[in-house]
Amino acid sequence: MNYKYRVRLAVSRFLKREMLEREMTAKWLAYKMTEVCGVTVSQSAIYTWQRGEVMPGPDKILAMAEIFEASTDEILGAYDEDVE
Repeated sequence: MNYKYRVRLAVSRFLKREMLEREMTAKWLAYKMTEVCGVTVSQSAIYTWQRGEVMPGPDKILAMAEIFEASTDEILGAYDEDVE
């Protein structure tokens, strides 16, 4: 499997899982990333990440790590055996 695709899929799974567990909308996450972390993000960008269409940049990954209290390795699926 293509490495870039695998990472996009891992980010997608992470976002879907975390947002569902926290009952979080894309609008709220965009607000948190912009207001709290200083990283400008649109709601539509978050949708593309959730669908695995686009890989968020490093600054966005770091902002997600802060908001979700997760490691960047976890977000990027560094230890996911089932991402194929």
